[in-house]
Amino acid sequence: MLAGVQHCSRHLGEKFRWQDGATMLTRTCALVTGLLLFLLLPPFLFSAIEGWTYEEGFYYSFITLSTIGFGDYVIGMNPGRFYPSWYKNVVSLWILFGMAWLALVINLCISLLENSSNLCHCCKKRSKDVAQELMDGDKTSNLGAEDVESCSNRETKSKGLD
Repeated sequence: MLAGVQHCSRHLGEKFRWQDGATMLTRTCALVTGLLLFLLLPPFLFSAIEGWTYEEGFYYSFITLSTIGFGDYVIGMNPGRFYPSWYKNVVSLWILFGMAWLALVINLCISLLENSSNLCHCCKKRSKDVAQELMDGDKTSNLGAEDVESCSNRETKSKGLD
């Protein structure tokens, strides 16, 4: 799924010469489509076939795809109901692709954090210094707001904008 989103992003970026916008657009589409297909629409199926309320179906969707799985709601186990022969197979595929979509969401979040350019270089250097100090045993070291402020001032001065 991630490869498909990245391929689509690259293709749109090349076609419209707007790589950042294409990346954001494809990621947003992947998230919204997955949200609809895996969390918001399945509860309607569960309501119709299982006799659950929408909220119970949404709860089942979230608990199942997040792999928590308490077991308090299980599909196809009510002996008083008739279930179509395709039902368990479709739900099994939904679980498989839903978990893959959730992994995609996690991967996109990690990618967003890795490619974040909101931190300036000197703050990154300072955070590495803090990490080294903590590994050396200095637990009093921390990265505060004054570090970010001084970083912004140094960056502005180095660019000749001050």
